[in-house]
Amino acid sequence: MRGKSTEEAMVSSGMNAVEMLKADHRKVEGLFEQFESSTTKREKMKLIKEVINELTLHTKLEEKLVYPILLEEKEEEDMAQEAFEEHHVVKNVLKELSSMDGSEENLKAKMKVLSELVDHHVQEEEKEMFPALEKTGEDLTALGEKISQEKMKLMQRGSGRRSTRASAKSSGRKTATRSISRSTTGRRKAS
Repeated sequence: MRGKSTEEAMVSSGMNAVEMLKADHRKVEGLFEQFESSTTKREKMKLIKEVINELTLHTKLEEKLVYPILLEEKEEEDMAQEAFEEHHVVKNVLKELSSMDGSEENLKAKMKVLSELVDHHVQEEEKEMFPALEKTGEDLTALGEKISQEKMKLMQRGSGRRSTRASAKSSGRKTATRSISRSTTGRRKAS
C-alpha cells in the first residue's frame, strides 16, 4: 500500500480552503526564493517549470471554485474581478516563461517581475479576499475538499498530457497520424 499524497493528506486532515490556498502561496514563495539562489541554467529551468505548474494549478482552482463565491457577494464583486485580471497578467508571464530555454538575458528579470506580481496578489488575497471569503458563510472545509479533489484531477490530466507529449516526441509520425485520424472521426480535435 502506498503512502498518501500531499493532496490526499490535506483532504483527510480536514484542511479548509483558506489554509490550503495559503499553503500553495508559501510553496510558490519558496520556489521563487530557490530560483534567486540557484546558480545553474538546469536548476533555474527546473524551478521555472515548477513555478509554472504550481501557479497554473492554483489560478485554475481559484477561478473555478473560489472567485465565483465572491462574485455572488455584491460588495466583493470588484475585488474578485480584480483578482481575475491579476491572474490574466500572471498567465501571460507564465506563457512567456514556458517558451524560454534559459539562455535569454531577461529570464531573471522576468522571474523577478512575476515574483512581484504574485507577491502583490498574495498579499491582497490573504489580507482582503480570504477574510471576505470567511464572512460569506461558505463551508470552507467542504470547499477545501472540492479544491483538493479538483487539484488532483488537474494534476492527473497534466501528467497525462506530459506523457502524451513525451511519447509524441519519441513516436514522431505515428502520433501525428493518430491525431489526424481522431480529428476526422470527430472524437477529438488535433492540438
